[in-house]
Amino acid sequence: MLLPPKLNEFGHRPFTSREHESLARWLREPTWPRDTLNVYALEGYLTALLVWPIALQPGAWLPPIWNEEGWRVRPPIDSVGQYEEFLELTVGLLRAIDRGLLLSPAVFEPSLRLPAGHDDLDVKTCAQHWAQGFGRGLRQGVQSRVAPSADARKAVRTIAVYAAGQSFSAMSGPRPAGVVLAQAVLALANTRTSRGPLGALTRQALAAERPDLQA
Repeated sequence: MLLPPKLNEFGHRPFTSREHESLARWLREPTWPRDTLNVYALEGYLTALLVWPIALQPGAWLPPIWNEEGWRVRPPIDSVGQYEEFLELTVGLLRAIDRGLLLSPAVFEPSLRLPAGHDDLDVKTCAQHWAQGFGRGLRQGVQSRVAPSADARKAVRTIAVYAAGQSFSAMSGPRPAGVVLAQAVLALANTRTSRGPLGALTRQALAAERPDLQA
């Protein structure tokens, strides 16, 4: 059986480009249910969980990755070891995004292209997948009781432009998708009140990720 993980047990290995590529290959397995998130959409999804006011039950955020609402449909994992490795990579990406957002000033750069030869998607398509994954993350927070600010809503609208497959053009002219998405995420990070699956945005919680905050 697939069971909700204890997140404190996963994602503590360094998340490098090697882990990112390994996760991307896993998500390309054809035996996943239809509309399972690819690695770009997964990053957008996890980012939304971290920056949007979302209240989730333990593990409730995992099944939407493989486009399910529950645990009945099994992803292409046939052993406890494989399941734990998938969790390690997924939570590793979640923690890597969160660590950047915890910096002062916060740092975020979406991964919109794997190294050459790992897939044939262009940046525009990757940005669309990323933004659509972000939208799936927002839908996990429909029961949230915290009203988003005007700046947060503006940032979400910006991301929605990419989800629709369009390009965002500011008054000063077109900007790279990665720059626009990063600025939108950082605007949301400035107003976030929780860390989604990683818990409350409290000094005690942050100290577990950044020991320097204990000083």
